[in-house]
Amino acid sequence: MKPHFKFSTSLMLCWMPVGAGLIFALNTYVANAVDDRIIGTFDTDIAVADGSYGEWPAGSSTKTLEWANEDSEGNSDSGCLKVAIAWTNTNPGWNDSKVVFHDPTGGDFAWPGIDCRSYVNLEWDVKVDVANSSLNPNGNYGAIQVVFQGWEGANGNPAGLGWVTIGNLITITNTSAWQHMKVPLTSYPYNLNKLVLNFVADGATNLITYLVDNVKLTAPPQPPPTLTIEKAVPGLAFVAASDGRWDRQNIRTIGSNYGWIGQPRPVSYSVEIAKHAPVDGFRLHMYLVPGISDPNRADSDWHEANILMVAIYSNPNGGAWASVHAKYNSPDSNGQQYTPVAEGGGDFGGIWANNSAGTWTLTLSHDTDFVLTTPDGTSMTNTIPSAFIDVWRTIPELQFAVGVMPINPDYVGQKAIVKSVKITGAAGPDINADFINNPLDTTNTWTIAAVSPNYGVQQIPTDAAWWVNWTLPATGFRLQATPSLSPAAWTSVTSTGFNAGNNHYSIIRQGNLPSPNSGYFRLIKEGYSKLLLLLPGETAAPGTPTGKTGTPLPQQVGVPFQFTVKAVDSEWFPVLGVDNTIRLTSTDENAVVNWGYLPFETALVNGVFTPPTESSYFGTPGTWTIKVEDVTDPTKTSYTSAPVVVNP
Repeated sequence: MKPHFKFSTSLMLCWMPVGAGLIFALNTYVANAVDDRIIGTFDTDIAVADGSYGEWPAGSSTKTLEWANEDSEGNSDSGCLKVAIAWTNTNPGWNDSKVVFHDPTGGDFAWPGIDCRSYVNLEWDVKVDVANSSLNPNGNYGAIQVVFQGWEGANGNPAGLGWVTIGNLITITNTSAWQHMKVPLTSYPYNLNKLVLNFVADGATNLITYLVDNVKLTAPPQPPPTLTIEKAVPGLAFVAASDGRWDRQNIRTIGSNYGWIGQPRPVSYSVEIAKHAPVDGFRLHMYLVPGISDPNRADSDWHEANILMVAIYSNPNGGAWASVHAKYNSPDSNGQQYTPVAEGGGDFGGIWANNSAGTWTLTLSHDTDFVLTTPDGTSMTNTIPSAFIDVWRTIPELQFAVGVMPINPDYVGQKAIVKSVKITGAAGPDINADFINNPLDTTNTWTIAAVSPNYGVQQIPTDAAWWVNWTLPATGFRLQATPSLSPAAWTSVTSTGFNAGNNHYSIIRQGNLPSPNSGYFRLIKEGYSKLLLLLPGETAAPGTPTGKTGTPLPQQVGVPFQFTVKAVDSEWFPVLGVDNTIRLTSTDENAVVNWGYLPFETALVNGVFTPPTESSYFGTPGTWTIKVEDVTDPTKTSYTSAPVVVNP
């Protein structure tokens, strides 16, 4: 097959001929391998910051640290670190004042500190409160130097490491906007025990007030996500949709009169498997639980005091090993389930089947006798000892359940598809649940008893075409499809899905395929191409023609309101990591943004700008618009808001 390439900021392709299983993927996206290490976001306090470290030369400045209710991302519920330095006795040349960062409850990061080998940059945002600051003689607001301190022996730190300067001085330019700064950590392959932002001035003689936010160590890139497809099989899917290896995902009878003891005829419990996970040892089980099961627990084989269980373990070749286990009077334990019968236990042995798919039936008669029949038609028989039956006989109720448990943590996301479940011969009404043609009856017959009730049990409709899955993280990606590559007509695909473990799982229905016979899927994360401005009354709606819904609410002269500017891609999806400078203008010449008349320029922070609370309003009655454009890169498409009615 000839590869298909398309230029894009980030792209992944998968060729999917309907009715086949060929997969082709191209990966060019780089994501984060580990989470960023947040040093301080100062949402509510400045406990991680310490201003007690001195200045150089001694006596050249004084400083105060306090919390301020201004956030670099415009979040009115957050804040920043305010550093006010009075450069009152300085001379031309180097003068500095240190702010140290550490754990909130100690003078250092907890031993052995932070391993900087796991990160690529130190980043932070800084802004000067220009109304309460004076420029240096050279026309800027000084600079910031980064210094790390590493203690000897901390994760192999060498002797004499001490204080190390990281990167170069970064100038704080003459602007009232937030400035994003970063220094690479390649020169520091050690553990960090204390972090210093050293504010430097050259001949300053007055107060400079700095605002600092979002101090963090940023993570390195990791391999790109991988896209795969799998033919969807209709039925009731029991999915290992939560992260625990012991997490059960079940359905359980609402009724409790499904026991076999004392019945005049054989009682049968059957489950018809359409597809079993193609791995070694993914468990599908049937639970027969004397009594009323705890409605808040899915792990009846552990939590309940009594159980008879059939466990069916998958095999990559399509076969299965099934075994029968029981316990009595043994809550919150395995009890006798895995002890041989000869030793008084409830491990009744097992049977191999060449085919896991098909009908498995457990038939019980004469209270103690059972037969387990496989899809091959083979069977095993055994007798339940009287010690079990004598206890169970005193319990009038019995509930039946079907479900899965992954056992192996690598099997999170795997599934078993069940076509039907049948119970015949019990005291209660027979059950003949057909999950292909009928919805799961959660009103009269079944209740979901699952660690993940939303995704652990899913009914896969007959028009489900494919599972389209991809590895995580894949932040900002969206799924697209085209019926052909010549010409290509990529459109976003509607799908339902969930995350489990390190993967995302998504169902594509027949009506959402790009064409009846073949198609191409891709995950795409486009780059920044244009701007979007949202006014009160409007809500972002990526993937729609206008990128938003709603209409602007009327405003009043002089009454502040909030708006948001976002960097977006060609389909209005937000793009993070953009720090370009933008310019805001308005057809209202008296409009105010950030407490000043327009035009106003500021930098996007992580692709977003929201002005501080109470800082923006219209100044003239009428109908006006606001325009935003990119100053750093004028090729990005500007945006003009919808008209806003402004009342006196």
